[in-house]
Amino acid sequence: MMFQSPFLRGVQRGLGPLWRGSGGVPQLQTVPLSRRAGEGETGGEGFETSSRTRVGKANIMLQMLGSMPKLLVGLLLPLLLLAGCAQPTPTPTPTLTVSKVQEIRARGKLIVAVRQEQGPRGVSLDPAHPHTRTLEVALAKAIAKKLMGDENKVDLRSGPALAVASTVQGGQVDLALATIFHFPTTDALKQQVEVSEPFATGGVALVTTTGSTVRSLADLSGKRVGYVAAGRDYRPDFDTITNQQGLSIAIEGFVSYDEAATALQGGQVQAVLGHTIALTVYATQNPGRFAFLDKPLTREQFAVIAKKGDSELIGIVNEVVKELKASGELLRLAQQAGFPVESLALP
Repeated sequence: MMFQSPFLRGVQRGLGPLWRGSGGVPQLQTVPLSRRAGEGETGGEGFETSSRTRVGKANIMLQMLGSMPKLLVGLLLPLLLLAGCAQPTPTPTPTLTVSKVQEIRARGKLIVAVRQEQGPRGVSLDPAHPHTRTLEVALAKAIAKKLMGDENKVDLRSGPALAVASTVQGGQVDLALATIFHFPTTDALKQQVEVSEPFATGGVALVTTTGSTVRSLADLSGKRVGYVAAGRDYRPDFDTITNQQGLSIAIEGFVSYDEAATALQGGQVQAVLGHTIALTVYATQNPGRFAFLDKPLTREQFAVIAKKGDSELIGIVNEVVKELKASGELLRLAQQAGFPVESLALP
């Protein structure tokens, strides 16, 4: 009897009726290929073809093994069997990228940050605050209607205006409207977030009493101006401008616009420093008492912001802003909110 390794004997038992030994040389017995799945097997219409393929491959392998020394056969047969059973590498499923707009629509609501209903020390510190917020809410609803088909599909998140940029960058909200008012320039903000077309403009300005002899910034050299410590600090901007012009103007702080106005009319200060929108609202509430000193010292824009990279979303916002301007709806919304229409960024 010729030597046969235990491994080959195991293969023989495993292959069963397909195995036919001849002089110690393993071969495969042919199986009738006409047999179908219905004749004692489970399978489908491709059974015959797959059987032919398996038998053919196995016969070739075993014929090669029969011509080799038995020790080499014992070493190579496991490798050949493993290679024949190897599965093809699956094709990776492509990753689908969901845009911000798709994410919002799937969620069913647009999340927008607007300024809080009142400041930490009350709305009286900024007379324009409630009017600006009302306009922001109206704009948020208009954007939601364009994006979602329903102006009520918007989740308004109130917070300090100083925090809205970081809220957008952190992904807590989709859009924010209380913007740029608290940034030195629009260009600086565009480095951090996507910025829409402006819907309003403003800047640092001065007001004096009606009929004052002070007609220009240079007329204030050697004099004092009042400043209301509410929200953004305009003093650094003012100091930069006066230093560039070689002017020496002292600044005195007050806790409210009413207090600053009293000091102005009493001659304690010769002008009051603030933002054009807040000063316009206060002057409107006190008709005939105050007048702007020349033009605003700086120019800033009010706009909507989105996270950097959400250009599709900010593109939709731009469409809304342009449509509101062209139709006159932005003017109507501002008037309804009590927002100064002269501050709107209209064509």
